[in-house]
Amino acid sequence: MIKDLKHYDTALEAAKQIGVHSATVRRWIGNGKIKKARYELDMWFIPKKETERLKKEKETKKREVKPRASRARKRRKKRNKKLSEQG
Repeated sequence: MIKDLKHYDTALEAAKQIGVHSATVRRWIGNGKIKKARYELDMWFIPKKETERLKKEKETKKREVKPRASRARKRRKKRNKKLSEQG
């Protein structure tokens, strides 16, 4: 039994802090991405240090959103390329 709960977050609390769904946290536990998680009292408990590590990891891996060309723009570009090659 966990003696000192102040050093642990539940899966739901950890998910809220990290910014993901609680199912994602449970999946990470199953995959081994979250280490030292404990299952007691029908709940997962994650050390606060793990929660902080995952939060920092997520912040540093934020994706850069690149603008996408529309399909119409791609078609025009392709058509113009063919026309320039022909004549």
